[in-house]
Amino acid sequence: MSTRPSIGAACVVAMAVFSGEVSAATLTDFSGYVNTDWSTSNINVASNNLNSWDLGGGVAGPLSVPDLNFQVDFNYRTDWATHYGNNGLDLDGNLFWAGDMGRFGFRGGYDTTRHIASLASVGAFGEMYFGPITGMAKAGYLNASGNGIIGGARGGSFGGALSGYFIPNLALTGGGSFSDLTGGRGMSLAGRGDVSETDFNITAESLFLPAYGVSAYAGYQYADIRFFEHEAGGLRTHANLYLFGLRWYTAVVR
Repeated sequence: MSTRPSIGAACVVAMAVFSGEVSAATLTDFSGYVNTDWSTSNINVASNNLNSWDLGGGVAGPLSVPDLNFQVDFNYRTDWATHYGNNGLDLDGNLFWAGDMGRFGFRGGYDTTRHIASLASVGAFGEMYFGPITGMAKAGYLNASGNGIIGGARGGSFGGALSGYFIPNLALTGGGSFSDLTGGRGMSLAGRGDVSETDFNITAESLFLPAYGVSAYAGYQYADIRFFEHEAGGLRTHANLYLFGLRWYTAVVR
């Protein structure tokens, strides 16, 4: 389960997000983005912050079927804290229909974090446009593998968000999500255990160099995390995450 905010709603490449009504149209050409960001999290059961640096990108474009589009994303992540270091790789793919009123489609992803677990996901998402406001929803199935504490666990997730574009070249997004996994190797010590995470986040992205397609973004996320809470040795904790990053859109619709 992720402890990172979902910048851009994690649905499709946001190359048209700053263009008002144009963003409601289907893609007409190939485009993409590259981004890098840094985040820091304080967890109430840890004595020091967990820091992360990410480098990622994606490409999207139309398919031969009218209004049908695709997107592929990748992200490399390295994490560090006192006496701790780790890294991970995320790969995601989306197939979606885009029209004048919104978008909907299906996504699949594979996220792996060394020494913890690999997490495969499949699901559906949708967006609806209401003038300067976009409503978003997603739901999916999760399957964890590997030798980590959640390896062998299965579950699901769902979430929603609202984005507003009231100021030129500025997008504000607020949302939440819930994920739950049951089973897993570490959980077998206490029977059929359960791990869940509830997130609430808010992000802002500003296209401060529109001629070059360069934006800056920042976000805050609150996460409530529960490990085997109904079993002996269970734990409930929370984390605050702060995110800062830069993104370059290789094409921006204006």
